[in-house]
Amino acid sequence: INISRYTKPAYEINLTPEKRNAYAGDTIKLKGKAAFFEGTPVPNLKLVYQTPEGNKDVVTNDVGEVDLTYTKKYSDCSETNYNCWPDYINLSLRPKESELAEISTNTYLNFYGPNVYLKSKVDYPKKGKARIAMESKYIDLNVAENEEIYTDKNAANMKIIGEVIMTKYIKRETGTHYDFINKKTYKSYEYDRVEKKLKSFSAQTDQNGKYDYEIEIEPETSYQVKVKIYDSQGKYDAYSYYLYYYNGYSLRQYSYGYNYYYLDLGEPKTYKIGE
Repeated sequence: INISRYTKPAYEINLTPEKRNAYAGDTIKLKGKAAFFEGTPVPNLKLVYQTPEGNKDVVTNDVGEVDLTYTKKYSDCSETNYNCWPDYINLSLRPKESELAEISTNTYLNFYGPNVYLKSKVDYPKKGKARIAMESKYIDLNVAENEEIYTDKNAANMKIIGEVIMTKYIKRETGTHYDFINKKTYKSYEYDRVEKKLKSFSAQTDQNGKYDYEIEIEPETSYQVKVKIYDSQGKYDAYSYYLYYYNGYSLRQYSYGYNYYYLDLGEPKTYKIGE
């Protein structure tokens, strides 16, 4: 533990946005303010406005204030980035000259890409089949700050584009190993991951904002379904779903390095307690 003398800052700085939520491409106004603790403004104070894109030198006016803005450009999601919106932006303001005590302030903004989002549920209606039930809903940034912006209002006729990636692990014999306890020799294996793009699809949600995607699932195989939901302006967000084989009783989630065991009862039948 280090104990040092506390030096009270000479003044304080605040950074306040006019709103916290906006769509990518929109500009948010902010106001920086520097004042002594009794309320007297600090005029002509040189400050550094820090954003993700870089720093900018600014100066307070006669009443200790400085008007600032921030704009987040829209960009498509990367191939490996899902649910890439909203983008959380941190902004800060600090004196340009060093002070005896550290003085700084920061605030955050939320930028959204499309004005729609997906509600979804994965289920398995029968053996060997998976279904993703999707619903496109609107995002409303005009609600009060303490209200939910992800509304339940249906977004009809929204474009959906997807692709299916199939993954298997192929067993490959690598040699043998000896079990000294049981005095037996066993074959040893490694598992090679094989990934293949199975199919692509394009669809549109119906008048109620709904679209169901169904696919046949093979045993000992996993599937990744990559989905993009577009709004009317062509902006999108990306989602990813993982599907596994359903044998009529339970899911079989296969992946390298894990062994899965289950009790095969043969023909389906019911049993009483104690049997």
